Amino acid sequence: MDKINLTKEEYDLVEKVYDMFKKGQQVDKATLEKVVHMQKSVQLLKPPYKNNLMSQFSTGMSQPLSETPQKSYSTVKQVIERMEQLKKLGNDAFTREEYWFSVSYYTMALRCFDKHSMSLANADAQEVKEMRKLAAIISTNLSLSYVKQDYIQESATVAEKAIAYDETNAKAFFRSGYALQRLGMVDKATAHYQHGLRLATSSKNNALHGQIKKELDHVFLQQRQNAANRIHTRTRIANDTSFSAFPVSLVWDPVKGRTLSANKDVPKGALILRVAPFGAALIDETLSTHCSSCFRNISFCKHVHCSKCKMNTMCEACNSDKTIAEEHANECDLLAFLHKHTPNAQTTDFRFMIRVLLRAVQHLEGKANKQSTPESWRKDGAPFIYDTLDDLDHLSDVPSNIDEKKMEAFTTATGAITRVFDMVKGPTFLAQLGKQHILDLYSKILFNAHEYIDPLHQTAVARGIFPTGAYLNHSCQPNCIWYTDNNGMLAYRSTRVIKAGEEIVTSYLDITMDRSKRINRLLEQYAFYCTCSRCSADDNEYHCPDCREPLSTKHLKIWEPQPSINFDGRVHQCSKGHATMSAMFEVLQEMSHNLPIFGKGPVIDIGLRSFFQDGSMMVLNHYSSRATQAMENGLYDLVPTTMDRLWQCYKDAFKDPRDLIPYRYVGDCVQVLFPLAKRDKSIPIMGQVKEKCRATLELQIQLSTHHILCEFEQLFTIK
Repeated sequence: MDKINLTKEEYDLVEKVYDMFKKGQQVDKATLEKVVHMQKSVQLLKPPYKNNLMSQFSTGMSQPLSETPQKSYSTVKQVIERMEQLKKLGNDAFTREEYWFSVSYYTMALRCFDKHSMSLANADAQEVKEMRKLAAIISTNLSLSYVKQDYIQESATVAEKAIAYDETNAKAFFRSGYALQRLGMVDKATAHYQHGLRLATSSKNNALHGQIKKELDHVFLQQRQNAANRIHTRTRIANDTSFSAFPVSLVWDPVKGRTLSANKDVPKGALILRVAPFGAALIDETLSTHCSSCFRNISFCKHVHCSKCKMNTMCEACNSDKTIAEEHANECDLLAFLHKHTPNAQTTDFRFMIRVLLRAVQHLEGKANKQSTPESWRKDGAPFIYDTLDDLDHLSDVPSNIDEKKMEAFTTATGAITRVFDMVKGPTFLAQLGKQHILDLYSKILFNAHEYIDPLHQTAVARGIFPTGAYLNHSCQPNCIWYTDNNGMLAYRSTRVIKAGEEIVTSYLDITMDRSKRINRLLEQYAFYCTCSRCSADDNEYHCPDCREPLSTKHLKIWEPQPSINFDGRVHQCSKGHATMSAMFEVLQEMSHNLPIFGKGPVIDIGLRSFFQDGSMMVLNHYSSRATQAMENGLYDLVPTTMDRLWQCYKDAFKDPRDLIPYRYVGDCVQVLFPLAKRDKSIPIMGQVKEKCRATLELQIQLSTHHILCEFEQLFTIK
C-alpha cells in the first residue's frame, strides 16, 4: 500500500481539528470533509461491520445510541421463546465470526433467564428444568465466544454458571476446563475435563468426547512434565552451586513451578544472572555480517571466513580460541553439506539444531562441562550458569499448542536433520540420542529459544537456547531486562530495587504493545492468559471522547445489539451518561495494527487522541510512527514536538521508562533524533542526543565494555 504523504499544512489542519474536538467545539462540514479526503486509503477490517463503523467515523456520521427496552414475560414458555430467539441470533452471529454480537445476544438471553427465574420458580417443574438446560447451553456458547476474543477469565466465569444451571452438560465442563487450564488452574481444569469425559458417553457426543480426551491428554502430559521437573529442580537446588554467585535462588513453587527469586535485596541496575548458551546460531540475514560465535558485527573487527563451508565467519578473537575453533571444525562438514545441497534455502533452524545436537552428543559422551567451554568465557573469572543436557531436557513446552499440523512439521524437520547427520557423520552418530529425543528437543527449543537483539538497531541477530534463562516467568511489568554480552551470554539486569524473596520476572514480548495484543500473543505462543499487575489494571487505555473521563471495565455495559447501525451490543458509558460503542476503540486499534498508513492518516490521528488516554500504548505507538513518518517525508520541523509528546507518553505510561523500555529511547535516538540533528548540522544537539543514548546503553548493557561501543561511536560520529 502506498504511503500517505502529508504536508505541514495538512498536519496543522489535523492539529486544529483535534483541538476543536478536545474543546468540544463544532467542526464545520467543509473542514471535516477536507480531513476525510486526506485519508487516502483504507483496508477492510474484519468482521465487516467494523469496516462500516470505520467509514461512519471517517465521515463524522455517527448514529445516536440508546438502550433497547427489554420486555417482561409471564410464562416459562414466553421466556424460553425469547431465549431461543436470542440464542439463534447469537449462533448466526458466531457463524459469521461476529463474536461480539454473539456475546451480546447470549448475554441478553441469560439476562432474560435471570430476570424471570425467581418469579417463575413455582411454574411447572419440567418447564423450569427445560429453561435451565437452555440457559446452560447458551452459557457454553457464550464461554466459547469469549475464548474467540481472548477473554479467558470471562469464559471461565460463564462456564461455571453453565455447570450450575445443568450439571449434566458435558460441554460446560469442557469449556470450563479449557479456560481454567489457560488461567493456570490445572488441577481444577483436570477435574472438569474428567467429569465432562464421563458425561460425554452418548453417540451424539463422540466429537466432544474426542475433544475432551485430547485436552485431557495434554494436561496429563503437562502434569508428568511438572512432576519430573519438580524432582529435577529440587536436585539442582541441592547440588548446583553456580547460583550462589548471583543474588538469586532457584525455587520450586507448588503453583508456578520452577522460578527464580531474589535471595537478598537487589539494587537497581545490578547484574542478577548470566547464562551461557547451550546452543546458538546466527539467523540467515546476519550470516555474513556477524561473528558466528560471539555474534558481534564483523565490520568493526578483524575476521576470518571459512572457505570450506562458506557459512561461518568469526572475529579474530573467537577464531583464535581453541575450543571455538574445535566446535566449528565439528560442524563444518555439516554446514558444507547444507551450502552445497541447499544454497538458497533458509537454514536458521537447521544450523541452530546442528549446534544443539552436537552439544547434546558431547554431554552424552561426557566431554561437555564448564571447564571445556571457550577460554574467552572463563578468562575474566566472571560467573555464569552452565546448563547441561539434563537441564535442557527438563524445560517445559506447551503440548496444547502443538497441534497435528505442527507435530507433522516438527517430525519432518527432525527427520531431515537426522538424515543430514547420517550422511555426513554416519548413521551411528546420533544413535545415543534417538529420534524421539531429538523430536522432543526440537519442540522444547522452539518454545523456549531467545533471540539475540542488536541493542543499537533493535533487530534480531541470532537465536539461542539458555535453559536457566527459560526459568524466568513473564510479566508485562518486569523487574529485570535481558541483553546479550560480549560472549553471547544472556545477562539479566534489575530495572528497580528487588526485595529479598521477590520473584524475578522478565518480559517475553515488547511491553509497549497494547494490552489486547499482549494477551493474544501470550495465549497463541505460550498458552497462558496474563494476569500480571499491568494486565489486570485496565484503566489506562480508553477515555470518553465527549468528556475525556477515563473508562475501564466498570463502564462496560451489554445492551441488545442493533445491526442496522453496526452496534454489537457493547457500550462504554461514563458517569455523565455519554455512551460510546466499544467497537469504536477496537476499530481504531485494528486500523493502527493493520494499516501501513497508521500515524499518517489524519482520521486515525484525531481518533486515537479522542478515544485513548495520553498514557495508552495506542497513543504512544502513534506518536512513534508519526515521528518516523515525519522524518521519511521531510517534515523535519514537526519532529521535535512529536518526540516531546512521545517521551511524555513514556512517562505517562511507565513509572521508570528509561529502565523498563531503554530500547525505545535508543531506537528514537538512532532512527530519529540524531539523523535530524545531523541533517541540521546542529553539533550541540548531536552531542546531547549521543550522550543521552550513551547513558541509556550504559545502564542497559554496560556500553563502555560492550563490543558494540565501536559501532556506537561510528554511528554517532559528530563533525
